Amino acid sequence: IGGIAAHCIAKYDGATWRTVGNASFQGAGSYTPQVYRLAIYNGELYATGTFDTVNSIDCKSIARWNGSQWQAPNTIFPSSVIVQGACVYNQELYMGVMYPSTHICEIVKYNTISMQTIGTLYGSVVSPGVLRSFGEKLYLGGYFSSINSIENMHNFAVWNGFSWSPFGDGPTNDTALADMDGSVSSLTVKDNNLYIGGYFKYLNNIQVNNIARYDGSTIHNLGTGVTGQYTSVTCMNLYNNQFYVAGDFDSIGGIAAENIAVLTDDGIITSLSHADISESVTIYPNPFTETWTIHFSDNEQHEIQIIDAFGKIITETRRSGKVSFMRNDIASGIYVVRITDTHGKISVRKIIAT
Repeated sequence: IGGIAAHCIAKYDGATWRTVGNASFQGAGSYTPQVYRLAIYNGELYATGTFDTVNSIDCKSIARWNGSQWQAPNTIFPSSVIVQGACVYNQELYMGVMYPSTHICEIVKYNTISMQTIGTLYGSVVSPGVLRSFGEKLYLGGYFSSINSIENMHNFAVWNGFSWSPFGDGPTNDTALADMDGSVSSLTVKDNNLYIGGYFKYLNNIQVNNIARYDGSTIHNLGTGVTGQYTSVTCMNLYNNQFYVAGDFDSIGGIAAENIAVLTDDGIITSLSHADISESVTIYPNPFTETWTIHFSDNEQHEIQIIDAFGKIITETRRSGKVSFMRNDIASGIYVVRITDTHGKISVRKIIAT
């Protein structure tokens, strides 16, 4: 990053990138070391993801940085664990934990002394993607149909400190049916509002197009939302008192913006451009049942990675022109297709297996 070697985590001082650790993974499966979330807890920076060590410290997908060195938490997970969401709520650190060997996903809370499981997720595709504290509650987005014995979660749930409940009808792409094809991938709090981003057309039967504002009682759209051929909001964050929105889109709030924009009090304005190779890539059909195809118009070689909800690379190849993929043993769900050309430019798409 910025021309320096940095394995999964780095820090930026406004002018220069610096490395702060070397994450590695030796567990089972074709995973690569990754850091998914960062959270400040108890005066330290916690990093969660898929790794066994940071700077040779045995830390099993969760590590804490005290400003000068990495350390393991007092309670660590077994090997080959993926920790996605991380958020502080009620003075405890809440995390989404996946055990790939058993396909069990849990939400746990950690108080520097011990960990406690407060929910087990179920569904055909299960992943605890993002956690965010808002008001007096904790919000969970990802892929799941139920938590513990509570049904109809629809990939978006609320924890009040004692029990889980669904967030209304949740994120969907059809108001006539509370389906499971919508998902929440990003949650950010700004000015007493919870901003919700992901892959969905409706939230609680209100058309919002992948991004919405929640004031604690009512869902509001942000103009026409995010639009484009393949649309989603994958990341939202605050920086220098500005609210950045990033994902896969051509416009946001009716204004042209290629994959990244800034939300202001007066509306949404284009702030940055993100050069990728989207124009040279076509994926069809999407959703698909048995086969699907990638067509490259530039005739160059491209590295193709197909990644499941657990972050596991299930297919990796290098092709040009037009290439078709058989479904084989792929389960129903949403997958990420990451394409890199010979110049290092990247296009990230979502594809749905029905």
